[in-house]
Amino acid sequence: MLRLSRFKATDRVLLIICLMYLITYIDRVNIGTAAPVMQKELGLSNVELGLAFSAFAYPYAFFQIAGGWLGDRLGPRMTL
Repeated sequence: MLRLSRFKATDRVLLIICLMYLITYIDRVNIGTAAPVMQKELGLSNVELGLAFSAFAYPYAFFQIAGGWLGDRLGPRMTL
C-alpha cells in the first residue's frame, strides 16, 4: 500500500495534480465518445455541441496562463 506520509509535501501536491490531469483527460475522452448519444438525447445542433465541448477548454486556457504567470512570479516550488 502506498503511504503518502513518507513523501514530502511537494511530492504529494505533484501527485494530486497528476491525478487531477488524469481524471480530466478521461473526462475529455469519454465526452467525445458519448457525443452522438448526448447530441440526440438533448437535441443539440453541431454548433451547440461544439460550444459545450469548448467549455472544457476555456478553464484549461485560463489556468495554464495563470499558472505560468504565478510560476514566473513566485517560482515553481512556491507555485506548487
